[in-house]
Amino acid sequence: SAQSFGNVSQMTMTIDMSSEIIKEQGIIERLTTELGFIPQESDTQTILFQDFTTEPDATIFFEENAVIYEWSQNAQSYSYRAYTQIQTTNTIKEITNKANYPIQNIPEEYLIYTTEQENIDITNEMSELAEEIISGEDDLYRAVFKLANWTEQNIEYDLSTLTADAVQSSSWVLENREGVCDELTNLFISLCRSQGIPARFISG
Repeated sequence: SAQSFGNVSQMTMTIDMSSEIIKEQGIIERLTTELGFIPQESDTQTILFQDFTTEPDATIFFEENAVIYEWSQNAQSYSYRAYTQIQTTNTIKEITNKANYPIQNIPEEYLIYTTEQENIDITNEMSELAEEIISGEDDLYRAVFKLANWTEQNIEYDLSTLTADAVQSSSWVLENREGVCDELTNLFISLCRSQGIPARFISG
């Protein structure tokens, strides 16, 4: 659950997991499980409360970005729970100067972010579409916003495209007009890159 107050957001996250071990013979002397990607303190995120519980009792270790549960007793089932309440502060940067579009003299180190990559392909259809969306625009912020807004409004978020093997390419997402978050992001990046706007994928 989450609540927002101005530029401050408060979120409560609970993770409940359990594993049942069915034994045909013998006993379990030690069982270890690791829960990764637990919330961390940062400049923009404060942990208000955390609680980690197990059944039966386990020894709990903390690593940089994970919590490890270790049981040393024999049981028929083992469960663990992680409860975290966090508060985040949004940092919204004010744009004070217009950035011109098209971009002139892109620094060499950013040119890689204007080319095709795996799953971030660029087709003639994409280039024509992006050019149509931002036709006549001379403000870079507005151009990028229009491309992002078009992607959000015209591509359906659909988990059925998610596979264990790979993320679908940008051209597939555009053709099928559906995808998951990574796939929508890749299409947005392709649209930007097709117009010489450097863009890269960041996740976390």
